[in-house]
Amino acid sequence: NCNFTNSGSNPGEQEGCLKIGGIDGCEIYNININDVEGQGIKFAHVGHHRNTKIHDCTMRLSESHSIWGEFMAMELWNLSYGNEVYNIDLNTWLSYVNFVNIYPDTPGVDNLYVHDVKCIDLNGESSKEAIEVAAPSIRVANCYFQDKGFGFAVWNEGKRNIFIHNNIVANVVRTPGFGFANSAGVFVPDGSPGIKIYNNIFDRMGNAIEISGSSGADVRNNVFLFTEGADVQGSVATSTNNLKYHTHS
Repeated sequence: NCNFTNSGSNPGEQEGCLKIGGIDGCEIYNININDVEGQGIKFAHVGHHRNTKIHDCTMRLSESHSIWGEFMAMELWNLSYGNEVYNIDLNTWLSYVNFVNIYPDTPGVDNLYVHDVKCIDLNGESSKEAIEVAAPSIRVANCYFQDKGFGFAVWNEGKRNIFIHNNIVANVVRTPGFGFANSAGVFVPDGSPGIKIYNNIFDRMGNAIEISGSSGADVRNNVFLFTEGADVQGSVATSTNNLKYHTHS
């Protein structure tokens, strides 16, 4: 039940309105963050988060950053089991990262479950992803991402036991582009056997799903609307029961 206004910056570096790390069994909720010069919720030291729930928060951060293009709404490092982020309303990106092999990717166990998040860019000119998935055993479901540079960026440790399902990624305001991740719904810069992409809607993307190199990714039951390029760019293990709808002249 807290409000933070321009509380996330220290001279010479970008901090966060809240910094958390080394915790097991934490709940953060009903938080409002409005900051034009700092970040939202960040990790402390190297992080370590277990059984941490962050929910029912609203965040509005600056969409202008000299390095990243926009400030982070949330950045957490080293996620172990039982973490959950849900019912979050924001305009900038989320980042979840683990050091290599620090926590296991156990099938059927979520290190992080992200759901019911709404991320809409305010000016429709973002070059950043809505969510960075760079940790294993992450599930993202029932989220709505609009007007971001691209939807999901999946790399490094994020290429193990990832489940992306029942989300909507919409590029409504901007003209879809191409190049490094531009206007991709899901972007994976190199192949991975550990990614499932099910039951999502990709609306007005450049390449809806873009995977560089060969991949064992499993792509099923998605809807591709008005894709400018490829619905699935790259090699995947399975691509079945997807609906393609194009009306370009």
